[in-house]
Amino acid sequence: MLEVSHLTVNYGSIKGVDDISFRVEEGEIVTLIGANGAGKTSTLRALSGLNKVSHSTSIKFKGEEITKLAPHQIVERGLCHVPEGRRIFHKMTVRENLLMGAWIDKNGGTIRKNMERAFTLFPRLKERENQLGGTLSGGEQQMLAVARALMTGGSMLMLDEPSMGLAPLVVRGIFEIIQELNREGMTILLIEQNANMALGIASRAYVLETGKISLSGPAQEIKANEQVKKAYLGA
Repeated sequence: MLEVSHLTVNYGSIKGVDDISFRVEEGEIVTLIGANGAGKTSTLRALSGLNKVSHSTSIKFKGEEITKLAPHQIVERGLCHVPEGRRIFHKMTVRENLLMGAWIDKNGGTIRKNMERAFTLFPRLKERENQLGGTLSGGEQQMLAVARALMTGGSMLMLDEPSMGLAPLVVRGIFEIIQELNREGMTILLIEQNANMALGIASRAYVLETGKISLSGPAQEIKANEQVKKAYLGA
């Protein structure tokens, strides 16, 4: 579904992402793990068209080259992004935030259907439908960020640090939703510092270190790797 070749992102003379290649097959959960500054967020921003990439980079989604498309065109293709820090609209209600996610959809019936799906997945949001986004708890804001992305009707979801700053109980709930979405057919690329949780639900994993992929393979093999245990799993 997603094929990334020779992805390079430069910040002046510094390489944020250094010639990495990876793939995500339809129906998979694939995770990129790594320390702060490893290039995880830069990678997702590049895939969404928010970061400029080198001329050698190729990003294909469903077989189509999307490297030079604008961010809104990438969303229209079905690749949606839940950014680090949630980035919800604080002065808009929950419902208004969700409708902002549906801006590419001109079909009222589909919008209503996607709204109902969001409220089914996140009943807490239904309870707070008319509440301002900025008054929600951190966990509720993360739910809203995911639900807003789902309103695009996309087929692949990219999540950047969905557990950041959340209590363990809330994190478990978010990860259960990620698994539920995957069971429903959503393909997922997960960026996550909580490597233990990410590797526990992913089918495959890539380890990023200073902008390069240092290790890749089935998630359970990566989880059992001694270097990974020491660096990311607290072993």
